[in-house]
Amino acid sequence: EFHTRSQVILDDTVGIDFPPDAYYHALRFGVDLAKLQYLLITHSHMDHFYAHDFILRGYKYSSELSSPLTIFGNAEVVKIFAECTRRELRAEVAQNIRVQEIQPFSPFSFGEKENGEYTATALLAQHSKTETAFVYLIEKEEKTYLHLTDTGRLPRQTLDYLEKYLTAK
Repeated sequence: EFHTRSQVILDDTVGIDFPPDAYYHALRFGVDLAKLQYLLITHSHMDHFYAHDFILRGYKYSSELSSPLTIFGNAEVVKIFAECTRRELRAEVAQNIRVQEIQPFSPFSFGEKENGEYTATALLAQHSKTETAFVYLIEKEEKTYLHLTDTGRLPRQTLDYLEKYLTAK
């Protein structure tokens, strides 16, 4: 067996990172990528965000999608998405993909009331000297998920945030 790159799917509709292995993961684990409505991207490196795959989302090879897709990430993720899709992203596909820049330590909500609403907070990771990388704290109803991957020792700001979060619980 071989190692693939990191990716997580929550409740069929929320993904964290989208590596070049995403299609393989879908086949291997029976995940329907068409159900993804939200993607939280930790950083722009290709092993976590393979933006080229979105060119065909909703066109030819993946034409029957259940819903639009919102991609959350740092400024570099927004830039990489624009660069990688600039030449080939068709208008009918682009209208169903939104890329939104998020800031660390600023909780944001997404999701639909009938399926449950999520609140996510991007926390600083220690990964790259050239961009702000994130780990994520995600809440839905009474459940909390802390996504810690591809980071060194967490920065003091992140540890302080988590300590306050746990103290308030």
